Amino acid sequence: MTSPKPDYVDRADLVLGASFETLLVLGGDDRMHLRPATGLNKYGAAPHQRAAVPFGSCTSSSPTRVGVQGARAALYRMRRAARVAGEMGVDNAAEHILHELRSELLHHLELTELDVDVAFSPSGTDVEYLALALTRGGVDRPVVSVVVGPSEVGGGTTHAAGGKHFQKSVPSGEERTVGAPIDDELGAAVKVRTVVLRDEDGVAHPQKDLDDEVVSLVDDAVASGAKVLLHVVAHSKTGVHAPSLACVDRLKTKYDDDVVVMIDAAQGRVSRRGLREVLRKGHMVLFTGSKFYGGPPFSGALIVPQGLKTKALTTYSSGLRDYLTAADVPRSWTSLRSALPKAPNLGLVLRWKAAVAEIAHYYACDGKHRLDILQAWERDVPEVIGNSRIVRLVPVKPIMADADVRLLESKTTVFPFFLHRTTDDAPLGMLAMKRIFHWLNRDISGLLPDLPGLQKAVLARRFHIGQPVLLSGDADDERVVLRIALGGPLVTRVAEDPHLAPTYEGRLRWLSAQVDIFRAKVELIVEHLDELLALEPKEPGA
Repeated sequence: MTSPKPDYVDRADLVLGASFETLLVLGGDDRMHLRPATGLNKYGAAPHQRAAVPFGSCTSSSPTRVGVQGARAALYRMRRAARVAGEMGVDNAAEHILHELRSELLHHLELTELDVDVAFSPSGTDVEYLALALTRGGVDRPVVSVVVGPSEVGGGTTHAAGGKHFQKSVPSGEERTVGAPIDDELGAAVKVRTVVLRDEDGVAHPQKDLDDEVVSLVDDAVASGAKVLLHVVAHSKTGVHAPSLACVDRLKTKYDDDVVVMIDAAQGRVSRRGLREVLRKGHMVLFTGSKFYGGPPFSGALIVPQGLKTKALTTYSSGLRDYLTAADVPRSWTSLRSALPKAPNLGLVLRWKAAVAEIAHYYACDGKHRLDILQAWERDVPEVIGNSRIVRLVPVKPIMADADVRLLESKTTVFPFFLHRTTDDAPLGMLAMKRIFHWLNRDISGLLPDLPGLQKAVLARRFHIGQPVLLSGDADDERVVLRIALGGPLVTRVAEDPHLAPTYEGRLRWLSAQVDIFRAKVELIVEHLDELLALEPKEPGA
């Protein structure tokens, strides 16, 4: 599966002839395409290591040394197999690598004691199709997909949750119509209902109000004779969790199998203990290796408890063929595997190999250091950025307070923020925020050559952050935030990398200093915004 399709005779020829970077971005959709002007995707990430400070793990990341080494090891195996057995050798090697990665992922997430399956997919959004098909189960019954916070979990989620294509190019390498059903029967059976997380001012609704709205939607759906797929966002793009797990428990007690729950943990900012608890309750988990853990974009997975039936998936195999291959799903899913393409998604193999290497590295890092760094980030960002006269942080609260066993869930690792020209001005809109996002990720010192040397040095620094998110508003009243996030690879670098500073305490100071320099670059860009917009009115490659 390739997107776009390179000009190679077969998969053995492709593996032996294409570059590592070319192979890494295969088997995805429009979001992975690299822009010629920058060599980056639309989210500012590259298929190779970059010198930018990685503050963008809430969106995507460029691979690190650890991830590249992991992916190259998988590519070496496939190249060796190609030389020995040609295309069949490549296919067999890819199948074995993905099978091993399932076991490794469950091991590092401490889920091996549970009876669960892992299906890989090209992105977290693509996982929606598999979850939807599992929910319907091949039964002639309508499904209502309740999506919480659609604007904060992924731009294509609403389409995908309704069984519709959300990108023009799909992982199979074909082109589809956005909004058209992936399978006519499935698309006709599904309705999507959404729950908005924030009010018109961008303020998160109280938890009780969100819970009450979810309950109302589920009650109405079940009363109409439908089955419900309830999306529980375990960390939105801006850090919101909803509905509450207590609300989910009440709904499951009331409706049992009429409600299927999928925990959207795509951000990866959840504890391993929390994952075990929801899987034991029979909930599916949408997971990615490409957000907090820093694997290259995109790599999705659905962790499926054994209680959910998989045989009925063959009913919708025609639609799933655009997104999945036989190697992506567990060996025990024999019926579906037989209906899916035999050619493996080579890019997905490499991306997940890189992601699992990053996950392994993160959990091998000393737990005390991980906690120290999470606490330092949670303290420093509000102190440094929150004191800027042009930055307004969006309040975010972690869902858990048990720091001893839930390091990630007890800490705020993503900080969304508005930007203002002055204290009294309205927040900057989407156009300006998109440009600022790209300028932060580039050396723009040459655009303002008359500034003093120190300021030019600040503008030369690169910071990859989370892309703009529209919290609320319309074309005339946009409320758009950028996001600065801490991810696993940055945690391990601060814990272990002597190139940053020879001592651990010095590396903690280095991290705080990067936040300070980031603030300085943001302030300089906003101060000279009109001049910069006149020089570069469009985003690179747009």
